[in-house]
Amino acid sequence: MKDDSYRAPPKTFWEIAGELGPGFVLAVGVMGSGEVIGTTKTAAEAGWSLLLLILIGCVIKVPIQLQFGSFAFTSGKGTIDALNEIPGPRLHVRWAVWFWVLMQITTVMQLGGILHGASQALAMLLPITGDYVGLLAAQEGWDAQALGAKPAYMTWDDITWAIVIAGIVMFLLRGGGYAIVERFSKYMAITFTFLTFCCVGALQLTDYRITWSNIETAFSLNFLHSGQTGLATALATWGIIGMGATDLIGYVYWMIEKGYASNAGPSDAEGWLDRARGWARVMVWDARTAALAYTFATVCFYVIAACVLHPQNLNPSGMSMVKTLSQMYVPFFGAWTAPIFLLGIISVLFSCFTIGTATHSRVQAAAVRTFKLGAATEEKRVWWVKMFSIALPCMAVFFLVVFRQPVFLILIAGVFQSIMLPILGFAALYFRYRRNDQRILRSGWLSDTALWICEACLICAGIWTISTFVWKLSH
Repeated sequence: MKDDSYRAPPKTFWEIAGELGPGFVLAVGVMGSGEVIGTTKTAAEAGWSLLLLILIGCVIKVPIQLQFGSFAFTSGKGTIDALNEIPGPRLHVRWAVWFWVLMQITTVMQLGGILHGASQALAMLLPITGDYVGLLAAQEGWDAQALGAKPAYMTWDDITWAIVIAGIVMFLLRGGGYAIVERFSKYMAITFTFLTFCCVGALQLTDYRITWSNIETAFSLNFLHSGQTGLATALATWGIIGMGATDLIGYVYWMIEKGYASNAGPSDAEGWLDRARGWARVMVWDARTAALAYTFATVCFYVIAACVLHPQNLNPSGMSMVKTLSQMYVPFFGAWTAPIFLLGIISVLFSCFTIGTATHSRVQAAAVRTFKLGAATEEKRVWWVKMFSIALPCMAVFFLVVFRQPVFLILIAGVFQSIMLPILGFAALYFRYRRNDQRILRSGWLSDTALWICEACLICAGIWTISTFVWKLSH
């Protein structure tokens, strides 16, 4: 069968580099909730002792990501459809899809936490009534008096800015297109990683410099004895750093919109296998390049927080989250640069919220089709994507107003994503041995071993997360 609905894959380094994109879209998303908030809170609580655990959490998930991508080449289906095909109990849809529904509720809560972080920064930089800035000043007095129960409070500046941000995101995503999100994400990922690296280098010129003792602590397996508080935060962070559970699920939909699988043409077209292998190679480059970027950024943020926040017992939390995070940059630039930091945190969290909303809208539109509630045609799918692009920011504002605890909203999502990760690992193993066309990725013993090690680590981390979370609730 002859078919012209395909493109020849790129072959040179620069040609491949020009086709990268889906991984960077999600890399920017994790750099907001995972790196800026989850990683820094872990380092603030535990110091250097959990760096190795966080580092493993970044790199361990790439083999799963590639198997889901390979399934898209083999079947043309997204991740929700894939989860609906793995063995196990079924009640209208498979058990794994039902757990995704449960996790997705907490993921929308996570969007509320990200939105609140951005709105806190805006309320500090551009106060409207000044009530949020007044609250921060009052909290300093409460802390000085060592008050056990803080007075009740309600601020409107942060809520007002949250509504403004949500409205802007709805406007930007109304078209539902991929190209603008990809260009924005590549720029943000490269710029943000470079600036963070510069800050780590500047540490050596301050009293908070990195020492050999710090490095020995980081790589001495001390995370096994770091204490339950820091460990609980780290395990929750595991689900949202690197390619978190929602990112592993969402990656395939960005990959499909980018055209990696469709560029190969239909599987019965002449030369399909060679084109599929070529575009799969681009997918591997995309996944690994993005992994390098977000892992590097994660380590840099951890190092800064371990060096600056942990020694001062500063822990990002509650309504003071952004204010505490800003203290990481005082040793480098001084207190006068606070507005510059606030602009940076607004930019990062805004991009994270935008990309998170765009990703979840695509996944949820696919779920509507899997549940046979609609989105049967491409036109209907696009309509559902646009509707979710409006609904999700509204729901994020709702959770922000109800809970007023951005770190809690982010970490509770991390707990459920950490539990979801072993399920995704099981699905990846099932696709590897039962469903995927092994000629596409051409898996060898090394990649298979990495996939099995990945799943074993995720199972251990999932069990560890549940036990640690239960322990924390009981205390």
